[in-house]
Amino acid sequence: MATQCDDDFSDVELTYAVPKVQISEGPDFSINDTVWIRSKVTANVYDEISGDSIPNPNNFTREIISIMRLREENSRTNASEAISNFILVKRSGDIDFLGACPEADLIAQTELVQNGQTFEYEIGLIPQNVGNFVLSWVEPITLLNNNLNTGILSNYPLEGSTDRLGLSKCGVGSFVDNVSTSRREYFFSVK
Repeated sequence: MATQCDDDFSDVELTYAVPKVQISEGPDFSINDTVWIRSKVTANVYDEISGDSIPNPNNFTREIISIMRLREENSRTNASEAISNFILVKRSGDIDFLGACPEADLIAQTELVQNGQTFEYEIGLIPQNVGNFVLSWVEPITLLNNNLNTGILSNYPLEGSTDRLGLSKCGVGSFVDNVSTSRREYFFSVK
């Protein structure tokens, strides 16, 4: 009689760490400057059942970043797709668009660094047009910048609020309320 041993993950409940993200200090950039986005997260996950920290079963992590241009309120939104306003470059990790709205969202994929302890990426946005922009993360992150430049949003009130962001991506609208406390948006100007 033959048996097969497979890994049984039914007794595992994993909690993933929240990535820490640092962006070039702004709020003002010039055309052809590079706005660098650096992310770092531990390569371990926490197993709630065993109470142990264990290696992440994946070889990478991903973050979806919306790149939006701020504009006056239009159809209940005040930000629209803006990837075409930038040249994208990378120092580490990878950039993908699969499964996202390619006009607004990029998928930043980390790589396991040489010491095997962290997943990291470093990507850059080189502005090609002037305007006011916002980077918005779909999933929770911790932005390490002290100033997220949320004051820029006050020039683009949405439904009477200067703390609400309405994103228009690939024909679908979504909202971020209480932007000043969400800590997942970074605003900057290109002059």
